[in-house]
Amino acid sequence: MATTFSEVFSGHDPVTIYEGFEFTEGPVWHPEGYLLFSDIPANTIYRYVPGGDPEPFLTPSGNSKGLTFDRQGQLLACEHGGRRVSRMSGNGSMETLVHQYDGKSLNSPNDLVVHSSGSIFFTDPPYGIDPDPGAQGFNGVYRLDPDGTLLC
Repeated sequence: MATTFSEVFSGHDPVTIYEGFEFTEGPVWHPEGYLLFSDIPANTIYRYVPGGDPEPFLTPSGNSKGLTFDRQGQLLACEHGGRRVSRMSGNGSMETLVHQYDGKSLNSPNDLVVHSSGSIFFTDPPYGIDPDPGAQGFNGVYRLDPDGTLLC
């Protein structure tokens, strides 16, 4: 079993496709052939089509971090500026899926993944609001079910 990058991608070196961003995270590939990624301090989600230059896709982005798509192909984002997990609606605006747990604001949602059931799992450290430990007072991993139930 391969255990190193060079064993998995023998003969292939990483290639820089573009430079000059402040702090990037959350790359996600869209099935239509482009990459989306966040530049957190720039408060922008960029769209990169191979062969071109990255272009702003969504500004402001709520200082988004992790990005993914739900089972319907809608963009989901962890926003540390908005302290929420959001979903892009049909008109291109971001709508809140969850912004609090147990009556308190989320800390700073960071990364997320969608389970085959449609549940969204996300992490919520206080990184975007340091040195404040956050309203939750702990680093959490949450599950947001399709019916809106949020569990920690």
